[in-house]
Amino acid sequence: MRMIQGLVDWLQPEQQQTSGSEPLSTALERVRHTVRPGSLVVVISDFFGLDEHCNRHLSRLRQHSDVIGCQVMDPAEQFLPKGRYPISDGEASAMLDTHQQRLRVQFERMSETHGDEPRRMFQRHKCGWMVLQTTDDPVELLGRE
Repeated sequence: MRMIQGLVDWLQPEQQQTSGSEPLSTALERVRHTVRPGSLVVVISDFFGLDEHCNRHLSRLRQHSDVIGCQVMDPAEQFLPKGRYPISDGEASAMLDTHQQRLRVQFERMSETHGDEPRRMFQRHKCGWMVLQTTDDPVELLGRE
């Protein structure tokens, strides 16, 4: 736990904690410039902020380090039962009504894409990959990998 807290403190100094989260590409760039060659880098993220800048930084990071991507996913990101769900991006909010078949299918497609794109990017750069469900025991999962 001390190591994880140390990582949090290093990645999000107090001045950044109040301004919200930074893009994944910024964190990857920072790691790329500070990590020693031959290091093992584990990227733990939901990968919602994945973009072409991440692809570039991951490619360069992988040239000199071993990299493992660990995608954290919640079962609600993959399947929602019929119902009405309030959703928000932190600024705007809306109501998601999954009683409509069309919306459920669209949600499932978006979820599938969200799971596949980061995995493909990491595998393209010959990085390790794992998925951690919020319902999993992380100690057990990481012990198996």
